Amino acid sequence: MVGVKLAEEQATLVLTDLNAEVVARHAVALATQEPEAVAARLAGGIDELLRSTHVDRSRLLGVGVGLAGIVDAAAGVCRLSPFNGWRDVPFAEMLERHVDYPVYLDNDVNTLTLVERLYGAGQQVDDFLVVTVGRGIGLGIVANGQVYRGARGGGGEFGHTVVDPEGPLCTCGNRGCLETFAAEPWLVQHARLNGLEVATPDALVAAAQAGNRVALDVFRRGGQILGRSMASLVNLFNPTMVIVSGEGVRAGDFMFGPMAEALRQHLFGPLADDFETRVEPLGDDAWARGAASLALRQIFHAPELEAQPARAWRALRSAQGAAS
Repeated sequence: MVGVKLAEEQATLVLTDLNAEVVARHAVALATQEPEAVAARLAGGIDELLRSTHVDRSRLLGVGVGLAGIVDAAAGVCRLSPFNGWRDVPFAEMLERHVDYPVYLDNDVNTLTLVERLYGAGQQVDDFLVVTVGRGIGLGIVANGQVYRGARGGGGEFGHTVVDPEGPLCTCGNRGCLETFAAEPWLVQHARLNGLEVATPDALVAAAQAGNRVALDVFRRGGQILGRSMASLVNLFNPTMVIVSGEGVRAGDFMFGPMAEALRQHLFGPLADDFETRVEPLGDDAWARGAASLALRQIFHAPELEAQPARAWRALRSAQGAAS
């Protein structure tokens, strides 16, 4: 399988075996966000990845792609990706025309959630949440053992729940979204507004490590707001575990200590019992591995094949051919 973590300026590709173990990786720079051009560039990257590992194209069973935004996984359509500027892009079909293999598309946080469910901390847990912190705030939901995506792929837009209707203007057009208090670009902005000249999240972490009061206050406030919002999630879904991941975990205890305290403080009574929070610093390879798991799950997990019979049939025929 090939899994793709698609971002704005680059894509991370991994080649995996049938256990979703990463065999090789390859990074592809993207000079444009035009969908057809991105599809062509990814197809070239897949060819480069296969050539570098001396894997014959006939052995590839499928491609999974994860990207930020609202994704209709059943249709293979990106309904909205503000980072890429896409709206109603049938990207799975688009990429299939370039690679001639089944392509499966999903929100990138869902792909990370899937890999946790199949191979990570969620293997033995039927109800858990994955909260990602980075450029935005994402949410993956596993309920009764299944990844929940919502009616058209919009489930999990946690970052755009409103914390303060009088708060900062979010990129989505609303005011006071959770992202404007806890996502990394906003943390940097809050620090700058309070007189700390930092340009990157890494610089903000370094300032906190040096004991800078502004940096420490920014992380503490962001963590507290995130923790309160997460408590609402736990009160709604009653999971047994919340996994926190994404590049934002680089802030460590500066942010996630206050987050854990606020989360516990605002949980409803007995829901705090038998509940675990885990902070996991996972890189792009894990996200891409999750995307590869999309293809694996579609091919080998019968109930989900029923939702996409035509694509599943092509995948199964490819698998049969490779096996022979």
